[in-house]
Amino acid sequence: MRILRNSSYIIDVKLEDTDKYMLLHGYTGAIDVVSKNIISFLKNTNNDFTEEECPLSKNTISALEKRGYITTKTQEEEYAYVERLADALHRKEKILNTVFIFVITYNCNFRCPYCFEAGLHNDSTKNVFTKEMADKAYQAILEIEPRERLRAKNITLYGGEPLLKDNKEVVEYIVLKGKDLGFKFNAVTNGYDLDAYKELLSPDLISHVQITIDGMKELHNTKRVHYKGYNTFDKIVSNIGIALKQSTGVTIRVNTDRNNFEDLQQLKVLFDKLGYSQYEKFKINSALLHGYDSEGQHTKNIPSNMFSQREFMEKHKELKFNYGCQDYGVSYKIYSSIVNNKPLEFRSIFCKSQSNEYVLDPFGKIFPCWEVVGKAEAQLGDYLNDKIHWNEKVFNQWRGYNINSSPMCKYCKYALLCGGGCPAHSFSNPTECSQFPTVINYAVNRAFRKVDNISTN
Repeated sequence: MRILRNSSYIIDVKLEDTDKYMLLHGYTGAIDVVSKNIISFLKNTNNDFTEEECPLSKNTISALEKRGYITTKTQEEEYAYVERLADALHRKEKILNTVFIFVITYNCNFRCPYCFEAGLHNDSTKNVFTKEMADKAYQAILEIEPRERLRAKNITLYGGEPLLKDNKEVVEYIVLKGKDLGFKFNAVTNGYDLDAYKELLSPDLISHVQITIDGMKELHNTKRVHYKGYNTFDKIVSNIGIALKQSTGVTIRVNTDRNNFEDLQQLKVLFDKLGYSQYEKFKINSALLHGYDSEGQHTKNIPSNMFSQREFMEKHKELKFNYGCQDYGVSYKIYSSIVNNKPLEFRSIFCKSQSNEYVLDPFGKIFPCWEVVGKAEAQLGDYLNDKIHWNEKVFNQWRGYNINSSPMCKYCKYALLCGGGCPAHSFSNPTECSQFPTVINYAVNRAFRKVDNISTN
């Protein structure tokens, strides 16, 4: 007689405006739409049971077991399996697609009040990549990952502000040399000086830019502040058009809080009117604005003008914003799994900083991610000399961290979907949780609506 139990990794989400639920399994990757009766059984059955004791049909029991929702494994056996899976996924991530980011400069022509790099900004021309340092950076790339097939094809230009007009010569040098080595480029830019880079904007050179616009003109100009006092909105919006006409992809990032949430729809109307929305490579993404203290550390307490993760997702659900909402790619992952009839893709880390991301700055320092650039305690190593010198303690702290490292995440049914949250935040606040149930609820319903729209058209 086989003893069965409900898996500890069942995730259920009510599908809005229906009487159905979506079931997801936290390590088999199964996704199924089921009736309320099945959900009622799974939620109300807490003890072990036999097939004979189960009120469901044999076919239903067999299907639930095959998908992982009902199992013969004990809870301890499930936990041990997920632990092994997490480590295997982490090892895989360390091999594939090594990512490189260049901090062109820590200088910035903006003084945005919420910037976590505020203490690093100045107007010194010494705080910038030189051609000599660019050569050293490319030498470091070849040392870190000599196999071209295992390197990501895009290098991200970051700052400060990477596309300052005054730095065009060195940026052009970096981009053209990178092209010869097989790289294309992305840039995270405020977009103010983008027009100076017109000839570098193309699918083969700078192929994509992320530009922040924090609301309509009046509000944006109070949040995205030029250090000389210039208004920035109109020039940035014009420069977006230049990039799109050059066939460079543009993602608009809105750092969303209580003050600018209502501007999201107005921005959409504006971009529709300008014709930007007609470009396939144009996107808008609303991102949760986080608070940082004077040291650039993520704050534990949420400032009054900012949303919690739960509020952020709920507000977007109410708005039914058709563009992207920062859900860490989960809705796309669920949607792709459904339409391609494949299990969910899992991860045991939150981002590449825990596997093989390298951020190289103009002083020869290497960091694991852009959230911690300029912080000595997060420096992985330096590339000033002919050979890279690594700080093994810091390197192992970042590269060894996955969901198994956190007691709070290790036994969570969402862990392989969440990845454990941002490590830069977790190291400073180990009890911080990304509130993934809220993210899952939003992502599931968004993905389901998208699939449902396809099936009914």
